[in-house]
Order: sequence, then C-alpha cells, then structure tokens
Amino acid sequence: MSDTPPIRPPTAARRILGVGIATLDLINEVDAYPAEDAEIRALSQRRARGGNVTNSLSLLAQFGHRCRWAGTLADDPASAAILADLACHGVDASQAVRVRNAVTPTSYIALSRARNGSSTRSAPETASTPVSSTVCCAGFRPARRSPAPSVSPVTNVVDTAWMG
Repeated sequence: MSDTPPIRPPTAARRILGVGIATLDLINEVDAYPAEDAEIRALSQRRARGGNVTNSLSLLAQFGHRCRWAGTLADDPASAAILADLACHGVDASQAVRVRNAVTPTSYIALSRARNGSSTRSAPETASTPVSSTVCCAGFRPARRSPAPSVSPVTNVVDTAWMG
C-alpha cells in the first residue's frame, strides 16, 4: 500500500489569473511532414486561438473555475476573434491591453496525421514550441474528430498564474 494520499478534486471553484501570450494558430493538416524544401498540399486548414496560458484557462473554466487572462493584444481582427473565443469559453479578458498598429502573433502549425504537430511562431520574442489544438468557437472551425492525429496534450501549462 502506498503512503501517497489519494487525489481529491477541488471542493470549490478557484479564481485563476493567467498572464501570457495569446496567438492566432493557423493549423495545416498534412498526410506526413515534407522533406526539407519540399512543397506539399495541406489536406485542411483551420484557425484557432493559441497560447499556453489562454489554452489552459479555457480548460480550467470548463471545470468551473473563474478564470481571467491578462496580456497584450494587437488592435486587429485576429485579436477580436481571440477575445470572442475567450469570452465563449468563459474566460474574462477585460484586463487585456490593446496595442494600436500591432499585429497578432501567429503560429503556423503542420499537423501530420502520422506524427505529432510542429509549430513555428511569427512572434520573434517567443521561441517555437509544440502546440496542441483545442476546440474553439467564435468563428474558429473546430478540429475534426477522426481520424485523430497524435497530438500531445498541453505542455508548459501556464507561463504565470495566480490562484486564489
């Protein structure tokens, strides 16, 4: 018998503040990754809200937590879609700072049906990281359920979070 206590679900919803980047993910599904400098056709393309913190907050809100996101957003149509998607998932983004004449950071993701997703982000201040897709609303097309590509779950769960 283990000395480890059993894991218990939280008894009450928590207030959670997440601080970090929000991106527009352009996800291109391909049969397999191309060789270097090769060109292939995407089988499908969809747009989704991305960013480790915003993805994590959306998930936590589904479990009944009261989530708030603080970060910066460009003042462009892509950011309007990101805000609408966060609202759809019950994440308060009223503290987001809008930056005029800026462009939303965009991640370009090749999602292989044969392997895990790979992404490249157009924001020079951030490193490229693997990203998982999430089911989104607010004009984003959700991922098809089958065939299910192998995508690892969220990594680096939150950049910065406060729970109270």
